[in-house]
Amino acid sequence: MEGNDQMSRGDGFNMTFSERLSRLDEAERNIVQMMQCAGQCLAEVSKDKTASRQAENQAIEFLRKLALAEKMIDEQLNYLGDVGVGAAHEGSSYSQLRYKLMAEEKVAWLRDQIVKFRAQRSSDEGSA
Repeated sequence: MEGNDQMSRGDGFNMTFSERLSRLDEAERNIVQMMQCAGQCLAEVSKDKTASRQAENQAIEFLRKLALAEKMIDEQLNYLGDVGVGAAHEGSSYSQLRYKLMAEEKVAWLRDQIVKFRAQRSSDEGSA
């Protein structure tokens, strides 16, 4: 996928598991190609008659592949970091559980307030 340097699904949260594995496979292929470029560049430089242009092209290709692999791996690591801290993502129930617990706390607080209000009202009616 030479021309597809961009992530096709935006921020990565909409990708399926198989799409994630595919992206990691693509990153691995890019790393292999990057190492091949580095090897070719070193082979060219080590020759008695170095073709500067070819060595330079290999170095440029190496840097391009390096940037692409770094970007792809960084996207996956960012996704895993977000998932690890409970950010909402595909299949996550963490945020829903958090909202449920907050709602339960609010209901418990409201019940306490109602009990206090009734107790206050009863004491006010008893003294009147």
